This record gives sequence, C-alpha cells and structure tokens, in this order.
Amino acid sequence: MDVGASEDGAFWLTFLRSLNAQGLSGVELVISDTHQGLKQAIATVFAGAGWQRCRTRFMTNLLTRAPKRSQPGAATMVRTIYRQPSPEEVHAQADRVVVQLKERFPKLPRCWKTLCPTSWPSPPSRHPTGRSPGPTTRRKG
Repeated sequence: MDVGASEDGAFWLTFLRSLNAQGLSGVELVISDTHQGLKQAIATVFAGAGWQRCRTRFMTNLLTRAPKRSQPGAATMVRTIYRQPSPEEVHAQADRVVVQLKERFPKLPRCWKTLCPTSWPSPPSRHPTGRSPGPTTRRKG
C-alpha cells in the first residue's frame, strides 16, 4: 500500500515498480480502476499483461444511469459477458449487450470495451470474477 499526492502516471509508475522490486513477477492480467496514468504505468511495468477495468466500479457507474426499476435486468445482462468461454465470445457478447442496453438506456456509459480483457493469457477459470481484490470493493459477509 502507498499514499500519493495524486493519481498521476509518475505515482503509479513508482508504486508498480516498488511491487516489482519486492518480487512481484509473472503478472498476466491487471484488474484496476481507470485512474489517470495507471493504465500507462501498468503497460510499462507489466509489459505484455492484459488489462481489464474493475467490474464492481463499472457496474456501479452503469447502474447509476439506469432507472431504479431497470437496474437488476441491466446488471444481469452485463454479467452474461463474463460467462463466455473465450475472448472472442466475451467481445461478441459485450457487443450484443451494448446494442440491447443502448436502445433501452441511451445515457449509459460508452466505455464497454474496458470490461473486456485486452488479452486472455490464461484459462478463464483462473480469473473468473474480474473484480478488484481491493478492500474498498470487497464485500464482507
């Protein structure tokens, strides 16, 4: 853990390099929020690793723009994206869900592709949730 004055690229680069210095290696997929500079630092420090936006935060952003009564249905539709067995099918399902939701909810975010991994370096069963392991997004209970 580290605290910085801002979430710019320099902070993230220093932080991720410190993780490498502590022995972190073999990173295949990074799941994170879309903080300014973070994605670029990930690409620099963990070259070749895939990146995916944290599903929990994305779902929160998505559902705040859908009418309350439609939120459960919209969430169910988005979850179908991750039930696909291959990267190609994940992207195809994401495209189908986008079309369906844009028709019903034109104010929804347009950052759908950030939900799909940029690469799928290992079998989906190794990272089935796509959720951030951070304590602010982990549910207790």
